[in-house]
Amino acid sequence: MQKVKIGYRWLLCLCLLCASQTHAQTTYPAPSSMSVEDAYQLGDLLVDQYKIKQGQPYLKYAADK
Repeated sequence: MQKVKIGYRWLLCLCLLCASQTHAQTTYPAPSSMSVEDAYQLGDLLVDQYKIKQGQPYLKYAADK
């Protein structure tokens, strides 16, 4: 009976991990479909959240325009 309880705990942990990973993968609109100000604000927000690689295209688009 003890092994069954441990198995359910691991299964629960695995499900929670998968759910959190799915929730964490947010998609953002393409920089070219946004206004320059919105692209800058989103890029700045992403960099502030330490998502530097995701924020770089928005900041580059805003800087080029």
